[in-house]
Amino acid sequence: MDVWILPCSDEKVWSREPNRGAVSAKDTYVSDTFVRWRRAAESSGQPWFVLSTKHGLLRPDDPVPGPYDVPISAALKDERLLHALAEQGRRIDFAQFRTVYLVEWDRFRPLVDAAVGGTAPVRLMTLMYEDPRGR
Repeated sequence: MDVWILPCSDEKVWSREPNRGAVSAKDTYVSDTFVRWRRAAESSGQPWFVLSTKHGLLRPDDPVPGPYDVPISAALKDERLLHALAEQGRRIDFAQFRTVYLVEWDRFRPLVDAAVGGTAPVRLMTLMYEDPRGR
């Protein structure tokens, strides 16, 4: 069995609904790209996580308490996040997976590596899709 990791996106539900409270991780990120990734992950039949630059690895139904804005550049330098990812990775036990697939954004690779800790191979996955709007 493989596992997918979907990077978070800048566009979150609170940009559209500022008064909304906590939201599940799968519903937090609302960019067109993330929504396509989510659909692909859900249809794959493989387990998947969202990689948040603030909260680390989130299961799809884990709650995200509210708005945040942590750019990837800041997350990569955040020692507390890196330690949290390592702990989350130990709890998940990535050794149980044949391959860990990071979807699309290689710049998140150091965060994934911190979580996986060398217990499983990490590969970048590029999803090919057709955007009906021609983008």
